Amino acid sequence: TWRHLLWPGDVTRIKNNFPRWREAISRKLGLSPGDQLNLFGFIDGTMREMCKPGGPFINQESVWDGHHYMPALGYLGVITPDGLFALFFGPVVGAINDHSMVCISELLSMLEGGLFGEGAEVYGDLGFVHCGGQILTAFTHEEAGDVTESVNSELNSHRTSVEWGFGKVVNTFRTHSFTPVQKPKLSRIAVWYLVSVILMNCQVCIYGSEAAEHFNCPPPTLEEYLRAEWHEDPAFAEAIEKYRPQMYPMRLREEKWTKWNTDQKEWAAMQRMGLEEYDPNKNQEGEGEEKDKEEDGMEEGTEEESM
Repeated sequence: TWRHLLWPGDVTRIKNNFPRWREAISRKLGLSPGDQLNLFGFIDGTMREMCKPGGPFINQESVWDGHHYMPALGYLGVITPDGLFALFFGPVVGAINDHSMVCISELLSMLEGGLFGEGAEVYGDLGFVHCGGQILTAFTHEEAGDVTESVNSELNSHRTSVEWGFGKVVNTFRTHSFTPVQKPKLSRIAVWYLVSVILMNCQVCIYGSEAAEHFNCPPPTLEEYLRAEWHEDPAFAEAIEKYRPQMYPMRLREEKWTKWNTDQKEWAAMQRMGLEEYDPNKNQEGEGEEKDKEEDGMEEGTEEESM
C-alpha cells in the first residue's frame, strides 16, 4: 500500500527538505535569513460532496456538512512549496470541521514533538485559529499592530497554494466533481480520492505545478517520491489507535441507533404485557397457553347461549 505517502507522509523527506522549504517561503515573503519563519507548508481542509447514504436518519445526519449544506466526506491536507501534498489525512464525516480534524489526526502533537523537524510550523486560515501551537493563522490587530493588513494579505496570498492543490486533484480526475457516482455504500469513494491525490503528486513530480513555480522550489523526482518507507514511530501508532474508533463514526452511530431502537421495542413489549421487567430472551409460552384457554372458554360460552 502507498497510504503512508499521505499520512504520516514521508517523514525522512520532510525532515531533509524542511530547511529548503522554510527558506523558499521566507524568501517569497521578503524576509532576511535572520528573520526566517519556521513554516514548511500550508494547511487546509476540503469537503467532497457525495450522495446521501441510505439507512437510518442518523447516518445522514453524521455526514451532513452544515457549512456547505450537503452530505460530504472531509480531508485535511498540508501542501509544501514544491507543490506536493506532504501530508494528507482523511476521510472523516462531513459533520467534522477543520479544527476537529486537527484534533483527531494528532497533527499538533506530531509538530510539537519534532516529528517533521525542530520547530516546524504550518500556516492555515481562520478555521484553525483555535488550534494554537505550531499551526499559525492570521495575526490579530493586537499581535501585529499597524502592519496587520499587509502581513495577513501577504501570507494569505501564498496560503492559496494549498487550494491550488485541491483544485488540481478535482480538475485532473473529474469523477470526483460528478456527485451522482459518489455513492458511499456502492463504491469506495474515499479510496478513489486518496489514490487520486497520490497520482496527482506523481504528476507534479514529472511535470511540475503552479505552486512549485510560485515558490521557485522544484519537486523531487518520481523515484525519490515513491521510495518512501513506512515510518515506525510508537507515538504515531498510539495516535492511530486513538483515532481509529473515530474513523467510522457513521458505523458507530448506526450501532448506537440500533441499540436504542431495540430498547424502545423491549419497553413497548413490557408495557403491553404489564410486566415490571421484560426479558426478550425468555420464552413466553405460558402466557400464550393462558390466552388460548381464555379464547376457548369464550367460544364455549357463546355456543351455550345460542343453544
